[in-house]
Amino acid sequence: MKIIRGETAPGYDPHGKFLNGNDGDSFLNENHKIMVESLSPGTGLSELNKGVLEKVAGFLNVIDGDGETFGLYRWIRDVLTLATADALYGSASPLNSDHSLIDALWDFEENMTLLMLNFLPTFLASKAYQGRLAIKSAFTTYYAENNHLGASKLIRSRLECCQRWGFSPNDIANFEISTLFLATTNSIPTSFWQLSYILSSPSLLSEIRTEVESIVSRKIDPTTGEEEAVMDISHFQTHCPLLLSTFHETLRLVDAATSVRAVTQPTTLTSSTSPTTYHLKSPSVIQLPSGITHTSPQIWGPSASSFSPTRFLPSTKAALPKSTRRAQAAAYFPFGGGKHLCPGRHFAMMEILAFIALIVVGFDVCQEGSETAGLEQVPERAFQKLGTAVRKPVRDVGVRVKRREGWEGVRWRFGEGEEVDFGGLVGDGEEGESEDSE
Repeated sequence: MKIIRGETAPGYDPHGKFLNGNDGDSFLNENHKIMVESLSPGTGLSELNKGVLEKVAGFLNVIDGDGETFGLYRWIRDVLTLATADALYGSASPLNSDHSLIDALWDFEENMTLLMLNFLPTFLASKAYQGRLAIKSAFTTYYAENNHLGASKLIRSRLECCQRWGFSPNDIANFEISTLFLATTNSIPTSFWQLSYILSSPSLLSEIRTEVESIVSRKIDPTTGEEEAVMDISHFQTHCPLLLSTFHETLRLVDAATSVRAVTQPTTLTSSTSPTTYHLKSPSVIQLPSGITHTSPQIWGPSASSFSPTRFLPSTKAALPKSTRRAQAAAYFPFGGGKHLCPGRHFAMMEILAFIALIVVGFDVCQEGSETAGLEQVPERAFQKLGTAVRKPVRDVGVRVKRREGWEGVRWRFGEGEEVDFGGLVGDGEEGESEDSE
């Protein structure tokens, strides 16, 4: 913990302020800087996107003939966990050679909070404990065999940072479960819920299919003779507004992350729209649960608790009073905000959108026992556990995924005709909507 907080830094002042905040020379700050630089639009992010989307396309390209039958959530979990790990750690990712590590990661996620209590962990949180141990063991071997040389820029830079700060190989291997956890445990259930909402509405499914078809080009590969379908991911924002709107509406309903802030000095909060004044004492901690503002009828209207696929369309927002637009922009923060805005939001959103778009346009997802594409209803969400941002379903739903008529035998891949406007996709600029915007 001394290394993490920066207490081993040459200029550390034991009487000075804590260094694990926004300033100071500490491992936490350096590691966060690496995360932000590697996951911001640029070479590092492009490398990760290319890797994860190639893997996603590869998993879907093997589905042919009568299709495949499985639990929808479990299948999405496994596909995206493997694809994400491959993009981060390269082809030598331990999860590629040992798929049991997928269960190990999600066993850890299931009871992580109990494990953190560190009270009889092998008894009260045995699966989480064993899951963490299995991941650690796998990455001990991964680094010992120098497999990180084929990893992404993010992983290589992070390893160098850990070594500079004096962490042992044992420590570094132990850290990797946190990387996998952050990269998968919110984006995967979000993918499941967005797909479920789309599949449960035939008209919505049809409209989004039409949108996505407009960014897909088909051609014959001269070297193999196979028909290839290329989806241009740079056109999501301009050609697929309903796909984007359902993404944000899904996050509004299913994401319930809590932002935490420390009050470093006495502060008074006032509002131009309320007579209430808040006096914040220091030191103290403030929690901002997004689930409250994301579903407030005062902010989102009487349909606040219902899924409205058009809620985030530009035309829908433009028709709202300016005060309502500003209130909704401030109330919607699925990726956090300020200096602690989630650095992986661009990577996660592109992975989710591309995965959903490919399934919607190229495949029929039929509920078990039915030949009609779609789900009868959106599955029930499980209880919100402490430490969980996006809930999982109460139970999985059995489906058969098969090639859509007219797209049989097509080999899929993703392309990027233009530079992707990640800020516009995620909505980075909406939080600070100006007073004069109309």
